[in-house]
Amino acid sequence: EIRRAQEAGELHDDLDPNRLVDQVGMAMLNLLRGWATELIDDDALVAGTLHALDICLLAIAPPDQRDRLRDHALALAPRLTRPVPR
Repeated sequence: EIRRAQEAGELHDDLDPNRLVDQVGMAMLNLLRGWATELIDDDALVAGTLHALDICLLAIAPPDQRDRLRDHALALAPRLTRPVPR
């Protein structure tokens, strides 16, 4: 979907969408580890994944979309929980 949005001119195309997906995937993997070991709950897992996606999309979002993405990322902040090693 990122590549399609870039091709349609909805997102800037100066960054490789595969690298952006890799970044979200790395964040999600870390969150999944926390979830699997019960350091974070389901809500924090979902919020963290969406937050990571918002941050990556901000890197390629046109100016008219940045406020919406930023506001969504900020709204997720209270639901984020940083996994802490036991």
